Amino acid sequence: MHTLIRFRLTALGLVALSALLALPGGPAAAKSDKVIREDYADSFSTDLCGLNVDVDVAGTFRATIHVYVIGPNQPPADDFWIGNINDHGGATITNTANGKTVVQTWINNIKEAGLVDLGGGYWQYTFAQSGIPVRLGGGKPIDVGRIVITQTIYFGDLSTGDDDVFYPGIALSDSGRHPAFYSEKPFCDALLKAIG
Repeated sequence: MHTLIRFRLTALGLVALSALLALPGGPAAAKSDKVIREDYADSFSTDLCGLNVDVDVAGTFRATIHVYVIGPNQPPADDFWIGNINDHGGATITNTANGKTVVQTWINNIKEAGLVDLGGGYWQYTFAQSGIPVRLGGGKPIDVGRIVITQTIYFGDLSTGDDDVFYPGIALSDSGRHPAFYSEKPFCDALLKAIG
């Protein structure tokens, strides 16, 4: 699978979940080698926003590759392509202390604008995200609308992902409500209200 899918989910405001979610195996190629589609599912226990929780997550990741900027497979550790991404899914989060449960859902549509080599192993990644990236229960979305983000990434040695560093992104424009991009607090506040 694309080595930076977890990074891309993190950049979309799924910070608390994506840091824990390991997408399984390699991509399930669709009709074209330029299309990646993967259904993913996982269950785990963790500390989330100060609560001990059990998490059951499932979703679908789909990407259309327009152009490879790094790679493919030259070397394989840091392949990076530019394209369109759709990721949607849900996670059932259960507070192990009191048994209360809430469902987190997300719908993300990403249009990647570019990855520019800044030299010295540093790259600038720019993308636009639209949709409802974070919603807890049937309540009001925590994030909604369109946001354009640029982020500096250090790849260093392209033959390994061990030295990669992802620096915080900067919102170039924000036409919506995206508090979860700027802080985990809105997500944690909503989670604690729902199951704390």
